[in-house]
Amino acid sequence: GQSTWVLSSGRVADAVGQPDTFASTYLGLPGDPLLSDLSGRTTYDAASYTVTVVPNGNTLKVRFVFASEEYPEYVGSSFNDVMAVFVAGQNCALVPGTNEAVAVNTVNAGHNAEYYVDNSAGAAGYGTTMDGLTIPLTCSVSVMPGQPVTIKIAVADASDGIYDSAVALLDGGIWSE
Repeated sequence: GQSTWVLSSGRVADAVGQPDTFASTYLGLPGDPLLSDLSGRTTYDAASYTVTVVPNGNTLKVRFVFASEEYPEYVGSSFNDVMAVFVAGQNCALVPGTNEAVAVNTVNAGHNAEYYVDNSAGAAGYGTTMDGLTIPLTCSVSVMPGQPVTIKIAVADASDGIYDSAVALLDGGIWSE
């Protein structure tokens, strides 16, 4: 029921809808070397958004959801689509309590399942075609109040350029305390 900002490795319009719709667009775009490092695979169709903010507080927070059409069929495979939230160059989009980047192989029904939502039949409250997604996760980074900090939010397909993935921020998804 809230407005959402979406970044996708395919067409954003394809990420919205019901899971019986298939989101898979090969855009023919390059990947992102940083996301390739996190995924452990070559990435394709990388999409990113970079913004510089001036936080009022000493902790910058980013609240996001990662979703993918790779779920559940390609969990544990080389098709490890990935996303990241780089704050001042460091990825803070980690599975809570770990150093694992948020990706298809790190959050799913068999691994870190408490953060996973199976959307293959349509989960209540989620209007996405993607067959699986994370619950809303928040990364927190210490910052200097009043000092500009650069945030890069990125997502990419891994091992191929099909079966889209996306990252979403709710309204107010970036703030400081």
